[in-house]
Amino acid sequence: MAGSKTDVAHELAAWTLDQTLGLGIVPATVEREVQGHHGYLQARPAKSMTQAEVQAKGARGGGACALEPQFQLMYAFDALIGNEGRTPERMAYDTSAWTVFVTNHDRAFGSGEAFPAYLKATPPRPGAELRRRLAMRLDAAKVTAALGSWLSAREQRALLARRDALVALPAAAAATQR
Repeated sequence: MAGSKTDVAHELAAWTLDQTLGLGIVPATVEREVQGHHGYLQARPAKSMTQAEVQAKGARGGGACALEPQFQLMYAFDALIGNEGRTPERMAYDTSAWTVFVTNHDRAFGSGEAFPAYLKATPPRPGAELRRRLAMRLDAAKVTAALGSWLSAREQRALLARRDALVALPAAAAATQR
């Protein structure tokens, strides 16, 4: 639960941004102080595994939603927040449904406008709906209203620049209907 003031702010900003965009990949997060220790609490599924555990155990799931679109959503979210800290330990699955969720945003929300290093070679491919949400739900006033308590003006400007870069990426291929 304990964390630095910045770590707590970044977790709360990630949760709020996830909710603003209606993504559902960041677990519910609240700020708490317990016995003088400042930090945050984050909901977690009853059954979960990190990507590192899945790789080590060779686990395979079969949820209702294919994993690749979920990965693309995570990549787009990481690009938006400038998350340099994504590792296999910081990506997990709710193994009851094999849905992806992401945690540990302490290395996100920097003031740089570039995508995280791990996404530079292969940028995300945001679909039409995510592009629409980014454009409609994230202008400067909305970002300040939603995230101003946790992010500096410089961090907010960088987030908006990364939003613009995401929207400018080539569109994801449309899913074919059968």
